[in-house]
Amino acid sequence: MNLFDEIFEGYDIRGSYPKQLSNDFCIDLGMALGSFACKEGLLDVVISNDGSRNALHVFEKVFQGISQTPINVIKIDSLIPSPFLFALANKKFDLGIYISHGHSAENQVIFRITRAPVSPLSKNDYVSIKNLLTKKDFIKGVAKISTGDLFLEYENFLISRFSRFSGLNLMLGLADAITQKYFPRLFSKLGISLEVYDARKDYSLKLFLDKAKNIAPDLSVYIDYGLGIFHIIDEEGTVYENDKILMLLSDSVLHKNKKSKILFDVKSTELLPEFIEIRGGGSMYIKTGYPHFISEMYRGATLGGEFSGNFYFKDDYFGFDDHIFSILRVIERIFETKRPLSYIMQTYPMRVHTTELKLSCPDDLKHGLIDALFLSYKELPDVVRVDNTDGIRVNITSTGWFLIRASNTGPYLSVRVEGIYEKEAQMILERVKSVLMPFVFVDTKLLDSAQLFVS
Repeated sequence: MNLFDEIFEGYDIRGSYPKQLSNDFCIDLGMALGSFACKEGLLDVVISNDGSRNALHVFEKVFQGISQTPINVIKIDSLIPSPFLFALANKKFDLGIYISHGHSAENQVIFRITRAPVSPLSKNDYVSIKNLLTKKDFIKGVAKISTGDLFLEYENFLISRFSRFSGLNLMLGLADAITQKYFPRLFSKLGISLEVYDARKDYSLKLFLDKAKNIAPDLSVYIDYGLGIFHIIDEEGTVYENDKILMLLSDSVLHKNKKSKILFDVKSTELLPEFIEIRGGGSMYIKTGYPHFISEMYRGATLGGEFSGNFYFKDDYFGFDDHIFSILRVIERIFETKRPLSYIMQTYPMRVHTTELKLSCPDDLKHGLIDALFLSYKELPDVVRVDNTDGIRVNITSTGWFLIRASNTGPYLSVRVEGIYEKEAQMILERVKSVLMPFVFVDTKLLDSAQLFVS
């Protein structure tokens, strides 16, 4: 695979800095993006970044390149993605380029490129950009450059939408400088009593939970953009997987509109379809990744949730993933029910499960492995159901299943196991071990130490 194919693999642009994303390459990429905007008539372009060291380096070089094309460029200082997408959703700009650090590989930098209102670029769009870059077929000129503040309008919208949370104690564990800059500012303006834990130097969920236990907040949230971590924790210190948080959010949405369609990815619990349908809603498993979710949101879905903790709302919102809005909707549900989070969650059905297990697997072999497993499993008589929507999800029984999925973003397989009882979940985990054992290029050590949880 050549450099261009590696960087343009999947549904975005990503690569390591400076090994793949060299300074010269980034300048040319900026010129290709500006030229693409010109050809598409997307003349008002906004560009920002998440403030991480490598993303900042790449951002400055891409900006240098895009400034050499005849478009209007709005350069925004480091920002969390939510207000950036909020501005696009409100059609303040034609095209947005957001540059952030990734968690799937060392020194990884990711480009999220979005057309207004919040439509991810298509595969054909990325082919066009790639062709402009490889051929250096640039439209040259001088950009009109301006700056701005996107956070204030976003902040004012949320303050007007959520205005009744006085008296709630919230603890935030923030592992990124950019979240430390913006999250406390907004939550404090909503009358929320706030405690902020600085997790930038040393990530340890146990340390955070110990700190929360001493403070005893009504709700705790741990978020690390760099590692792709989002945890909701109740007042008793219980950490919930995000598919269970989707139950709570679904409950809230369906309370207002019973015909809502709700989406979730293939990593999510088998409980969700029945949970949603009992409450009058429709449900659908779809592929992991924001392009798939946003596309379905604009086809009529009301709510979507990824196991990673990205939640998408068209219910009183714009259909893109927003951690701040999601936290506020959880808080809103606590206020609606007048019950602590632990009480609400105990009313929902439970299963025995692993968390997401990430098994190292070479990029060039992972998809072939999934194809081989699907071909073998779809013929087996002793399984209830086999689904290849995204990876291979196999129901061994009517209540127990496993997922093996090739990551879109890094050299690993995602594995999950769920059963109605511990014995069933353990049996399925052993089945996964036996399934993957012949593939010697897969590192299966995590399966030996995998823990089972009840929630």
